[in-house]
Order: sequence, then structure tokens, then C-alpha cells
Amino acid sequence: MENLVKLFPEETKYAKALVEARKMHDKLAKQAEASKKIIRTIAKKVAPKALMDISKKIEAKIKSYLVDPSLVETYFSQDTDYRGNVESLFIVNPLFRPEDFLDRRLGGSNLRPTNLAVKELVTGIPGITMSASVGGYYNGWKPATVDGALETFLDAVKGWKNVKGETESQSARSSAAKTIASVISEVTRRLGEADSVSISPDYRHVGGAYRSDLPKGGAYAIGEYKYDSMAEGEIARVRKAVNAALAPYKSQIANVTIQAGDKSWIEIEVTLK
Repeated sequence: MENLVKLFPEETKYAKALVEARKMHDKLAKQAEASKKIIRTIAKKVAPKALMDISKKIEAKIKSYLVDPSLVETYFSQDTDYRGNVESLFIVNPLFRPEDFLDRRLGGSNLRPTNLAVKELVTGIPGITMSASVGGYYNGWKPATVDGALETFLDAVKGWKNVKGETESQSARSSAAKTIASVISEVTRRLGEADSVSISPDYRHVGGAYRSDLPKGGAYAIGEYKYDSMAEGEIARVRKAVNAALAPYKSQIANVTIQAGDKSWIEIEVTLK
């Protein structure tokens, strides 16, 4: 509503709606904490004991790794899966992918919520499993363990400054990332028409690209088999040049990915440790 008022200041109905929206927001904000307490109380009574026991351990372990644990919220949910079995979910929420913003509290326009869920089927297949989701889709359910949940969590929030030690890690990586970006820029410039090199906000990824001699129409232009063969040859040539240029920084690099993109572009991404 605030944005609408800014865009259309002459529309009095938007200004009036904003006043009402603020009143509603303030009223609900006062009730929010009381509502959370009620939900937590009910959840403890209806949640399976084994699920809550391991969930408490997972929650404590995760929060011990955070600078500000209050930025992570946990809640209990119960639903029915597509087979008709009752699902009990303990969910750590909200977590946001760090590459989309610099500070969790600053928000952002392209946040992708990432949940860590620990699930027990009350009926049907026994056992407690866990999974992480990005954008609301859970996949890869596996047996739940405290250390496994922590590993899944830390992998999901790589680069988040709220994880202890991450600010120091980013500071240490920044110099290497800038040096590697300069190297990739020089390599792509020698190989062809180079695109600008990018560095992710957490200094973990450095990306570059150049336009090769591959057909701009891709596989549609010359056939999939011939195009794939040409792309493999070009990527092998590029990898040799990139590996040689990055050799002095090998100890700081976790992975180098090179692939053919659209319209004859060859994309290079360097992931730092």
C-alpha cells in the first residue's frame, strides 16, 4: 500500500487504505507473540514425543551456530500426505538464501525461503526423516540426525553473516575473490568477446563468460550430436587455459565449472573454499 501511495499520490482511496492497513498491522502485531505462545503450547501436546525430542536437540544445535538465534523461528505443523498418512513436521523457518541479499534484516526483493523440516509419519512408514526445501518444495528426505540436520542447515545458508565466523570468512575470501576475478577477466578477454566478471556478495562465487565460435543457434543450427562434440572440444580448451591461470590459487578454490550457455557463450564459475 505504501508503494501504491508513492506511485499514485493523487488517489485518495489508496491513502485511506494505507491508514487502515497500518491500523490492522499494529493490532495484529500486538497479538502475534501471544498467538505464538498458544501455538507452541498446543504443538507440544499433539506432537509425537520422539519427533519433538530430536527436534529440540536440532534446534539447540543450530542456534548455537548463530550470532543472533532470534532470526530463526521454529514451529510445529501437522498435515496429511498424499497417501493419507499423518505427517508431523517440525520446521526451522524462515531461512533465506544469502546470495539474494547482504543482511537478513534488510530484506530484499528476490528472497527464496528455505525451510529445514524434520518429519515423522504418525501412521504408515515408521521413522523420522528430514529435508530442506527452497521455494517450498521438499525433496531428498533422509533419516534425521542432529549432525545431519546441522550440516543440511549450514549448507542451505552458506554465506549468511548470521552464522558464526562467516563475517571473518567473507573478509578472508574477499581478497582472493577479487584476484581470481581479475584472472578470469583476463582469460575470457583472450578467448573471445568477454562479458563482465561478477563476484557474489559473500565472495564465494566468481563468474565470467565469453562468446565462442560455437554456432549461435546451438544444437538447432547443426544438430545435437555435432554441437555437443564442438562444445566439449571448446570447453576442454577453455579448461586448460583456466586451470593454468588459476594454478597459483588452487589451494583457495573448491570447484571450477565451465559450460556452454546460450548463443555461443561459454560460462565459467569459480567457487572459493
